[in-house]
Amino acid sequence: MDILKSKMWLYIYIYICLLWHLLDGITTHLKRNLQKNITLLLYCLLKL
Repeated sequence: MDILKSKMWLYIYIYICLLWHLLDGITTHLKRNLQKNITLLLYCLLKL
């Protein structure tokens, strides 16, 4: 039971780490393209 529990926690930990890394990558990417995204967003809003 303890082995299963520790394995589960390990998987959860790995999953959280991967998720965190992914989110960090996404936010970095968004920050890099923020100016472009805002311009595009404003352009789309003005066209509506």
